[in-house]
Amino acid sequence: MVRGPKPGRSQPSFSVSISVEPEVVANSLPQPVVNRVAPKVIEWVRLNRAALLDVWNHGDSWLDDEVTAFKERLAKLPG
Repeated sequence: MVRGPKPGRSQPSFSVSISVEPEVVANSLPQPVVNRVAPKVIEWVRLNRAALLDVWNHGDSWLDDEVTAFKERLAKLPG
């Protein structure tokens, strides 16, 4: 049986700040991948900044219905 990579901290990724001007703050992916994907992630973070800050600051105490409501109010990128 062929297995894919295990999920977790050892997987390559990049992180984007939840700031007024979001930017890549950490990266373990090949730079061409980040260059291709990061602009859309940054745009999504801009669209959802208030909700992301809310979950960052308060989400650790949310119940299932609050998590569901959070996910439902996230804006999608156009197109």
